Amino acid sequence: MNLVLSLVLLALAQGLLLTQIAAPSFHASAGLASIMGLQLLALWKFRTSLPAATLSAVRLPPALATAALCSVGVFAFGLLIGALANSVLGVDFAASMTLLRPFVGDGIGILAVCGLAPLVEEIVFRSAAIELLASRFARSVAMVLAAIAFGFVHASFDAQVFAALLGIALGISYLVTRSIVPGYVAHAALNVCSVVWMHKG
Repeated sequence: MNLVLSLVLLALAQGLLLTQIAAPSFHASAGLASIMGLQLLALWKFRTSLPAATLSAVRLPPALATAALCSVGVFAFGLLIGALANSVLGVDFAASMTLLRPFVGDGIGILAVCGLAPLVEEIVFRSAAIELLASRFARSVAMVLAAIAFGFVHASFDAQVFAALLGIALGISYLVTRSIVPGYVAHAALNVCSVVWMHKG
């Protein structure tokens, strides 16, 4: 089994876990953390088959001002599309967010959703997916395809559309900086905002 197939299967497992909680006794947060861990292990096992740019993308970019601007821009874009979808289109993110409640009821879940998930998703859907797809498509097309795939692993249709749009912003950040760090910071901050909002709601 190659890297792409491993990551696709694990991403499908993640999407299935997010939409189909098996039983009340099922420890959802541990399941999510386990899938994220398996995605990291798959990346490590097949690291020699990854393009060199994938591994170097985990480092801080040399232009820190650009990186900071990208982080703030992606974070603001995420807040903006969330607000617009809610006010203009009437998208009910509250209903989408309730699907995540089983995952953020304890410290493991909060760590998985706010820290581990953004890290794994940035490695998988930004650096790995974009670099692998860029060997067959233009980098801009690779970025959009990776963003669509990123959308599919989210819990509901509303969340999938939001994640795909956010994935484009994260992809642009990656292409500009050649680093996942700015996108990771923005992605983690948005997840923290979501968890705080969910607990307040």
